[in-house]
Amino acid sequence: MSQFKHHDSATAGSVRAAVMMIAFGIAVLAFLVSIEHPEWFRLRPMTGAAVGMSHASDSVAGSEGDGHDTRNGNISE
Repeated sequence: MSQFKHHDSATAGSVRAAVMMIAFGIAVLAFLVSIEHPEWFRLRPMTGAAVGMSHASDSVAGSEGDGHDTRNGNISE
């Protein structure tokens, strides 16, 4: 009986190693795909009201005359 238990343990270890290798491969693939698409991680407003508030705050900040144009990311001198 002990020889069968040893065989099952070796098979379980082999399956575990295969699953870990597949998971590692999927994780590496996901990482490589994600670094090709940085726009996926940019924070954007999700609702129409949030878009309106974002545009309103950008126009107010740009019109204060502090030299920063937040809409384009430029600093006017």
